[in-house]
Amino acid sequence: MEQTLYQRPREKLRGIGPSELSIAELFQVILGAGSPKISGAKIARLVEELYVKDAITYQALISIGGIGEAKACQILAALELAMRAFRHE
Repeated sequence: MEQTLYQRPREKLRGIGPSELSIAELFQVILGAGSPKISGAKIARLVEELYVKDAITYQALISIGGIGEAKACQILAALELAMRAFRHE
């Protein structure tokens, strides 16, 4: 059987599940498209760097080109939801 190669994180998530995505790919799914100046994949890698350093804050996120108030809030809300879900188990 031929292995499917996924070009985009959303399709990969749909095809094999969220647990198979890297941290950057998960952020890319949350972020959606990038901007004319920077790709969604590059933005996601920059957010991943903050995540690894445990340095994700509103100010740090909006300092990344391509992330404005709405995207910064989406990321922070997703992370808070995940932490609450983990504590709820």
